[in-house]
Amino acid sequence: MADILTMIKERELDFDPLFKRMDRDNEFLTQVEYKLLNVMEQPIKDAVNVTMNDAITYAEHARAIMTGAFMQAVVEGEGLSDKETTLIEDFDRDIRWEIDERLLNREYQGLYPFLIEQVLFRGRIAARYTSREDKDQFIPDLLPIDTRFLTYEFSPDGLEWVSYQTKRRKAQLVKEYGNDIASRIPDGTEAVVRNFFDSKNEIVFVDDNKIKNTAHPYGVPPFIIQRSGGGTMFQDKESFQHTGESILAPNRLLWKEISRTASILQTLNMWIIEGGYQYESKLGGEAEAPDYPAGTRKVVSVEPGAGFTPIPISDIRNATRLWWAILMGA
Repeated sequence: MADILTMIKERELDFDPLFKRMDRDNEFLTQVEYKLLNVMEQPIKDAVNVTMNDAITYAEHARAIMTGAFMQAVVEGEGLSDKETTLIEDFDRDIRWEIDERLLNREYQGLYPFLIEQVLFRGRIAARYTSREDKDQFIPDLLPIDTRFLTYEFSPDGLEWVSYQTKRRKAQLVKEYGNDIASRIPDGTEAVVRNFFDSKNEIVFVDDNKIKNTAHPYGVPPFIIQRSGGGTMFQDKESFQHTGESILAPNRLLWKEISRTASILQTLNMWIIEGGYQYESKLGGEAEAPDYPAGTRKVVSVEPGAGFTPIPISDIRNATRLWWAILMGA
């Protein structure tokens, strides 16, 4: 079993560039506050930081369009009557309704909204599906999977294995797997759980400890995985992170530039209220500036002459506004 865990972790390293891409996109969707940095990638003191909402506005607009679409199953087949095709179509609709009912009990909004979010912003959709019969009742048991935490391997015959990683509290694990696991997890902490499926078994690892190994009857890993049509199909290793691209891909490198430009403009605007001055002196930059006017951010000593004059920033502001027009056009 240690070999399986090693295999999973090695595959997670392969997926790491893809996961970093997803994390980068998630920063735009959750509006992580932007910080204006210098060329050394350090925060600039006294900068006015502006976090623009262009990315999340664009994303929500796309989500609204997609969720507004109506999905309809149409069954066609040679020799099938209208009554038979209608029966199959109704069966498909009833299964989707039952799946949504079960997901609502787990605080999911529904299967369709979940898949729309995944394909737009992760670039992949996945679900674990195991239908079963329980006390003469048919149960379509579908678990939507966030592909940010999913690793898998395909073979020429199809899906070979799948591993889904989550973090869960001790109380949750004890409730599902029993008290034997309690001693392995410190109080007040979360454990890393990996659910592994291949064609024969389900194996559960909690913080690298195998706690469950159960055979299943499906003959294949009971998962459905599909990439979006965006991105590239190149085969070099560096291209993997750009397969199944998200809808943010075309502007991914520009979203932060928009916030940076807005921050620069707003910082320059603040200089009008609380600007900087030059103090001209024959000593030039070595001169020690006297007390300067209230509301002034800083004073820079220059030569020659004497007195206070504002640092010229009009050309900087005009150049920044020109760049803003170019940026928004892109």
